[in-house]
Parts: sequence; C-alpha cells; structure tokens
Amino acid sequence: MVVKTIEMRSVLISGACAAFLSVSPVYSGETDQALRFAIAETAETHTQEAHEHGKAELLIAWNTKELSLEFRSPIFNLTGSMSKMHDHEFVEERIKQLTNLESLLVFNQEAGCNLQEVSTQEREAHEEEHRDLTLNAKYSCEDFASLKSINAAKMFSVFPALEKIEASWISPVMQSSGVLSTSKFEVNLN
Repeated sequence: MVVKTIEMRSVLISGACAAFLSVSPVYSGETDQALRFAIAETAETHTQEAHEHGKAELLIAWNTKELSLEFRSPIFNLTGSMSKMHDHEFVEERIKQLTNLESLLVFNQEAGCNLQEVSTQEREAHEEEHRDLTLNAKYSCEDFASLKSINAAKMFSVFPALEKIEASWISPVMQSSGVLSTSKFEVNLN
C-alpha cells in the first residue's frame, strides 16, 4: 500500500457520470483517468456546502478493474474536540489512523478488495478555525460482481465524534446512495 499526501481537487458522483460508466463498462488502459473523470463532475457545488461536525461524505466508484473512494470530513470528526484541532501532532496521528482504511471501511469479503493507494488533503472550511480533510483511495478487487456491501462499524468506534456518513456510489450498472450511522454500520451497494 502506498500512502502519500498530494494536492487533489475534491470529487463527487453525478448523474452524468452514471451514464458515462454505464455505456463504458470496460475501460482501456486509462481506467484511473476514466474513473476520475466520471466522479469529478460536480466538485465545485459540493465543496462549497456547509462544514458540519459529526457528518462526513463517502463517495465510491468502480468498474471491472478498480475501485476509487473518497471520504470527506471536518477534521473535528477525527479529533473529537476543537482544542485538539490545534495540536498538529495529534491531528497528524488521527489522519494516519484514517489512512488505515482497510480496517475502518470494510467491503464484503467475497469481493476480495485490497487497498492499493491512499492520499489525503487538508483545506480550510468556511470559517477560519475549521478545517476539512479529503481522503482518496484506490482499491483492486478480485471479484467486482461480488461487491455487495461496506461496513463502517470500526470507523465509528475509532472516531466517536463521527455520527453520520452520507454514502454515494456508482458502478458500471447503477448509481445509488445510503446513510451509515452509529446505529446503521452497513449499506448494501447493489
């Protein structure tokens, strides 16, 4: 697994992307580029939305070769307090915990998904002392047809200030969404 911090613009799934993926279920060598294009359409609209403590977004897109994931959250959800947000060392430690994504967001075992790459980006939110984090990850999966669910139980236990994750996903054949919470740890992806 490669962990790196890079500058990336935020991405979000859109209806136009579903059409792109559904007509192109098998990609050429530009799979990563195609996925990034497919999930980037509505970035500006979403990055300007309100910064809300306790809430995060999870965006997932996959085809027959790879899965891309984006997790966006206020840093507060990782630290649990405003005062700890100013402790750079503590924030870095919490971000490092988040990059151990395979134990925090678990795909159903039959799909055989393995984390390949993780990157993070911090940015200031709408107010001076508020910051957001975007995590991008790339997975390879042995059997995409078996990809059925994602479980976030561990995510909520490791980051107790996190209360709700609004999840959206897109595949070559469908687009949908669901909510993960402290009382509903798993969503079906089909």
